[in-house]
Amino acid sequence: MRKPLTASRAHRCLMALPVLSLLTLFIGVPAVSHLPPAGAQSGQPGASAIPRPSAGIIEAYHNPPGLVLRGERVTIWYYADTGSGRWQGTAYVRGAPTGPYTQLQFSGSIDGGSPPVVVPARMLTGSVLEDYVVLRDPACGQPVTIPPAGPRAPYRSWIVDHPATIALGTHTFGNLRAPGAIVARAAAGDGPGEVGFNLPKQGESTGPSSFAVARDGTIWVADQVNDRLLVYAPGAPDTPARTITMPAGPLEVAIAPRGTVFVMTGAPHYPPNPRMVYAFSPDGRQLWAVPAAGQIFNPVMIADSDGVPWIHDETGWIPVTDRAGHPLAVAQQQRQTVAYQPIGGGLELVDTAVWPHSDWIGLATTAGSLLRTWKITSSSDFQPMWQAMIGPDLVDIGSVQKQAGGHAATEFLAVRISKDAQVLDQVSMDAHLSFNWGEFTPVRVGPDGRLYYLQTSPDWGMRVARYTLRGAPAERTSPTPAPSQASTPPGASPAPSRPHESTLPAAVTNPTRPASSAGGLTPLAGISLAIAVLAALAGTTVVMLLRRRGISPHWPHHLGMRHSYQHIKETGARFPWKR
Repeated sequence: MRKPLTASRAHRCLMALPVLSLLTLFIGVPAVSHLPPAGAQSGQPGASAIPRPSAGIIEAYHNPPGLVLRGERVTIWYYADTGSGRWQGTAYVRGAPTGPYTQLQFSGSIDGGSPPVVVPARMLTGSVLEDYVVLRDPACGQPVTIPPAGPRAPYRSWIVDHPATIALGTHTFGNLRAPGAIVARAAAGDGPGEVGFNLPKQGESTGPSSFAVARDGTIWVADQVNDRLLVYAPGAPDTPARTITMPAGPLEVAIAPRGTVFVMTGAPHYPPNPRMVYAFSPDGRQLWAVPAAGQIFNPVMIADSDGVPWIHDETGWIPVTDRAGHPLAVAQQQRQTVAYQPIGGGLELVDTAVWPHSDWIGLATTAGSLLRTWKITSSSDFQPMWQAMIGPDLVDIGSVQKQAGGHAATEFLAVRISKDAQVLDQVSMDAHLSFNWGEFTPVRVGPDGRLYYLQTSPDWGMRVARYTLRGAPAERTSPTPAPSQASTPPGASPAPSRPHESTLPAAVTNPTRPASSAGGLTPLAGISLAIAVLAALAGTTVVMLLRRRGISPHWPHHLGMRHSYQHIKETGARFPWKR
């Protein structure tokens, strides 16, 4: 799900500081180091960052409007990064499935930003709006068309007259539902059966990042810090049945209906280390590994009901395989990227969120027909994150937040809604039990229609809690209270015995993490590093000043910004994200 970022001028300036520091590190330092990382040949995984080109499109994406209420102002959003720092483009728009396109010219720059393109009202009288965008660097270089097929397969949005509205009202904080069962748990550490946490005083804190649930109830947990997967058998939550060592920290896990497990690795904040997707059989045997297209920041991976794994980021929903299960090359992934979330069976979910009080979701066919819509409103600050379907019912998962005593009270909220727009159930969960705040997938709807929540803390480790959504099978175990973030989970189990460990086959060629340069840094590299550090420190200082004035910046999720664990523990500060 994608939505335009709306922030004040002060927040936009603030967000530019960490971006500047990242660009300085990614471009300046690797380009002037004496020696490249070991094994860094051109085009090979682990290669160092190449110098920034002086012209041409470096990165570009475009977000279609999605769902539009008739009579509302409609804009075309896009993003471009070019070598010259300037860009020009043309949006081709039409208000019907056939006929000529109207051309809308636009331009932008790093200094002036990307002004949205306003669609003329005369083009919004029908039931659909179709568009594609062509971006170019005025200095030189090939233009980029989004989506790649252009007029042959444009993005489609739908114009709706009277959407079914579900008013949630004001959220009641503290009314948390206890889980019905704990289906996986582990202590914090780097030993057998434990999960790792990296807690620097400054910078990114990391821990278990994601998980997935198989149809037979097996739980797969991504132990990112320890570079491994922990696999829990149904009914045995205390000790992993199997441990699978990975060549890099696993970031996301998704499981297809027939049991194939897809694991994404890569460095979420370090572009020279590309994303890879590994496929495993249910018994842990590696099937294949391929590079993954798209951006690196804060991606989400799902598997639809047809068994196709999809990665979602700013560029759209990227398929990793075809419907037969064959892995796709990066160029094929890019050509087959779609705008809306595929759920299988020729269906997709269209999400258009207007933060902070509205989320509009549509069920459509991949052929372009809109079947039904749900418009969810909330009097509280509601930030949608993920959607799923349980039969004909929609499940919308998001976060709700309020400021209380200088701190942000935040809860996850899952709402199950029938096809005729009736609220069947609501489940509130303590979001502060999610250590990897704002990244990857801590909450999922399982294949059994239940809700699963990956709860993590460096104080007591990890556990996967299971909740019942009304209409799902009743839980057979007694409720267990959730632990506080700073306490040990009640009923902690004895130290687990050593699980069976397996490694990837030696014959499989896997990417390696970039090694540090054998030589030192040149003076230019030192200057680049100094600028990056100063920019990061300036951003942190401005954040603190804004918070003292009662301003809570809303970071775009693709920056993947998180506080250090110590700062979170002392202040309770949390930033909501946009997904």
